[in-house]
Amino acid sequence: MRAIQIDRYGGPEVIVRRDLPTPSPEPGEVLIRLAYSGINFMDIHTRQGKYATSRTYPQTLPTTLGIEGAGMIEAIGSDVEDFQVGDRVAYCLSWGRVGRQGPPLRS
Repeated sequence: MRAIQIDRYGGPEVIVRRDLPTPSPEPGEVLIRLAYSGINFMDIHTRQGKYATSRTYPQTLPTTLGIEGAGMIEAIGSDVEDFQVGDRVAYCLSWGRVGRQGPPLRS
């Protein structure tokens, strides 16, 4: 999968595009094939290091940007009952590991 990450804080020049292994959803998770991803103010603040010592939005580097998005569910973990592969969804995460912050919304 492609990911937009930062390894250090700073301006737009710290953004790196990477090819990473596609994760498998764990129990209670879904894997979304993104069609669209937004740039949220939290992504910009994260890149600038404004949350580097935050208790509310803890993070470690490298971190993946893109807390808003829309796409289609590609795989589901065990214990997922409300979604099926092929469902169109949209999400906005509070922060943390992408994919662990609550259910996406059907579009």
